[in-house]
Formats: sequence, structure tokens, C-alpha cells
Amino acid sequence: MIFKLLLLFCLIGLTFSHAMAGMTWPNSTILYRFRADFPDRRRKLVLHAISHVSSISCIKFQESSSNLSVEVKNEFKNECATKCGWHPRSTGRFMNLGDHCDSFILHELLHTTGLAHEHSRYDRDKYLFVSDYGIDNQTCKLNRTNSINFAPFDFGSVMLYRPIPAEFFRPRKDYYDYFYTMGSRYLSFYNTVTLNKYYGCNYGFEGKLCETLVSKPIQSTMNWTEIAVPFGTTVVLKPVKGKTLEINISPESVDKLVQKELGCSYSNVEIKYLEDRRAVNPLYCGNPELHHLLQRSTKNDPTIILLRNHMPTKILGNVSIRFRSQ
Repeated sequence: MIFKLLLLFCLIGLTFSHAMAGMTWPNSTILYRFRADFPDRRRKLVLHAISHVSSISCIKFQESSSNLSVEVKNEFKNECATKCGWHPRSTGRFMNLGDHCDSFILHELLHTTGLAHEHSRYDRDKYLFVSDYGIDNQTCKLNRTNSINFAPFDFGSVMLYRPIPAEFFRPRKDYYDYFYTMGSRYLSFYNTVTLNKYYGCNYGFEGKLCETLVSKPIQSTMNWTEIAVPFGTTVVLKPVKGKTLEINISPESVDKLVQKELGCSYSNVEIKYLEDRRAVNPLYCGNPELHHLLQRSTKNDPTIILLRNHMPTKILGNVSIRFRSQ
């Protein structure tokens, strides 16, 4: 069960605290070391995650034999567990990656920086139903006196659990479209914003928007246009000035290409229709009850459609997209 796998020992449980400013590592440098018996294959995965976090923030990771460093180990085979953040008077820091934790390395790594769970936010009850029974203490809610939220609630956060078991933990009715989005294994834009604000990064890591388009925009007209797009690419559509863009993606062309799973981490479709362009929109990964996620209207100019394929060895094929301005 995922709640047992993600048994995360965040000792204080603070997201970002005024009183515990010491949870950030001195000089934004996290010390770590691998236990001698930690497998080489998994070391490479951890180092890859370290490289990724370093590339999107001012945080540095330094391998060190010091007893102040985070020991990366596989001591407890059924637990993904991390001692959160920097504690000036504490030693014995660790990141335990059990046998089934490879997919959660980024989640654990952000705990070492001092970040806690998205579902621990004081405003979480507006977005999530969290029962007092049936789940572990890693879903405790913080309050305004011991935490600061640097970004809006983020259903695409790598720090948010999957909705398992759903009878105890799930998005509220108004946000049900995010059911399969919860439990991402990848950093969201707001994860990056939060991390950089927390550590006070101030040289290029706090850009408000991704101003550089990854592909040339396609201009829509008042008539329907249909295109076939290889899965794994990004589509940028422009509405007629002052008009609303209508998008209709063929479910049949998507369902045979994606893998249905909570978190939609292997492959998914995201139409960036929300007014907040930095937010993760509901992801679609083959769940028939959410076919409506493939049909959207938006005034965003331009509108980005992400056809993500995190399985680079698998050739997925084309997706059919129809669009027009109205």
C-alpha cells in the first residue's frame, strides 16, 4: 500500500516555518553520503535526481563523510523515509530508500531540503478530503502559525500523495478532475518556485512564466482544423485575437497510447487551459470517466498542449487534435 511505502519521517512536519528558519541548509549546501552497501544502480538514480534539483535551483549537493551529512541507505526494505531539512543540533540524518522507492526519489530528496507534504498545508481542506481514520500520521495538517505557503495548492506537486485509499484521502468534488493527477513523480513548476523562494535563490531561478516557447505556435481560424501530432511533443496553439480557443482531442487516439495509473507519470495529456499558466492542469492518462479533459475552451494566448511520454524507449504514435476559435 502506498501509504506504507511512503512512510516519511519529517520530524517536525513544517512546510516552511518562521520559527524554524534553520530547516534550510547553511549556504544552501546539502551534505550527503551513500552507505557502503547502497547499490550502484540506485546511486545513479539518486545522483540524477540531485543533478535535476541543482539545475533548477541554487541548492548545491556535496558528498561528505561528515556525521552531519544525509546518509542514503536501504536499511528498511519497505520504507521510503527521510529526516527532513537541517536541524543545527541534530545528527543521524538519513534518506532511506526501500526496495520499491525508486519512483519516489525526488519526493524524498525534497524532504532533505526541508519541504513537507503538499497535503499538510493549512488550506488543504478546501481541496482535499482527508479522513481522521485509516491513514497514517503523515497527513497531519499544519496551521498559519507554523507554516508559510509560497505557492497556490498544487495537485501536480511531487510532494502530494496518491489518493489511496480513496475512501480516506481524495480530492474534493469540485476538484475530482485531479484524481489521477495526484501522486506525480516529477517536479511541478510550483515545486520549483517554492524551493527557490524557500532558499532565497535570487539569480534567475524565480521567473514568473516560461517565456520561451518550445515550438512554433499554430494559428487557429474560425473553422475546425485537424492535425496529427506525435505523442511526446508539445503543441502551441494561438486563438484568433479576442476569441476563445476550442480544443477537441480524440480519446480513441490517446487511450491506445497512454498508460492508466495514479499520478499519470508514464504518459499523459495536459491542456493548459487554466488562467494561472504556472499551475498543473488536470492530467489525462486513459481514464474513461475523464474524457472531458480532452475537450477544453480557453482564452489563453497561446495555449500549450503537453503530450508527455516518460517512456523514451517506447514509440507511442500520433494523437488527433481538432481546434478552432469561436
